[in-house]
Amino acid sequence: MKRIVVSGGSGYIGSALVRHLVARGDDVTVLTRSAGAEGNPRRVTWNPYEVGEWAASLDGADAVVHLAGERAVGSRYTAAVKQRIYDSRILTTRNVVAAFAKAQRKPRVFVSASAVGYYGDRPASHPVDESSPPGEDFLARLCVDWEAESQKAEALGVKVVNPRIGVVLGPGDGPLKVMALPFRMFVGGKLGSGEQGISWIYLDDAVRALALCVDDESMPSKVNVCAPSPASNAELSAAIAKALHRPNLFTVPRFGLKAIFGEGAQTILTGQYAVPGVLSARGVSTTPLAETLARSL
Repeated sequence: MKRIVVSGGSGYIGSALVRHLVARGDDVTVLTRSAGAEGNPRRVTWNPYEVGEWAASLDGADAVVHLAGERAVGSRYTAAVKQRIYDSRILTTRNVVAAFAKAQRKPRVFVSASAVGYYGDRPASHPVDESSPPGEDFLARLCVDWEAESQKAEALGVKVVNPRIGVVLGPGDGPLKVMALPFRMFVGGKLGSGEQGISWIYLDDAVRALALCVDDESMPSKVNVCAPSPASNAELSAAIAKALHRPNLFTVPRFGLKAIFGEGAQTILTGQYAVPGVLSARGVSTTPLAETLARSL
């Protein structure tokens, strides 16, 4: 049994991870804006923008998994929105590391989330793995700074692993619910050219990969958490339509997305074809796309 602290533990990925850890017998503490009843998981109120009393809950933990952060894709970008997205990752990570500095017994490992957006916009002809350099757009620069902030924990003797998480597909209120809605309404289709890559992974597989980042002491510092078969937006759209027995006839034009999301449309119109080099080398298998959609829709 491990003692594990999870921030963002009430989010889509975090809540699934917490259920998995509790089910296997770990003692889990969730850092949350509103505390709940005592039990497993234990819930501790925190303000991620200040190092407060919550920092004591990290003292003696075997692992800390940091998943907190505002949604970065599907928002209309303004200077204020971009700053909130940035602060929700950089400042909160900085404060978790500051809490480590106060701890008498520091965690063995800090699993601090990143994203495949680290690689920027890449075509299908140039798939990326963990050795690939970062991109240059807003999300790529955000991920570079986010990872750099977490790496400061190494100076405290804490191992740091950055899972670069792809688009997590599964049942419930995750990204797939939003993606599937136009198809359910018989107006589904690709976005823009449809050529942009989507590095996806099934929710249960993402959870197992994050647990492996906690458990495997030999895990390298960068881990792509995605399936080995990224899809184009057009391919994923066609697969969703097939799973729902709906038409796949429409195209949402670039200008329409830009009118709605402004600069934020770039996060929808661009993507990358990331592959899980580290997980594949460890023999980790993932669920195929058709099965993922069948289980989720």
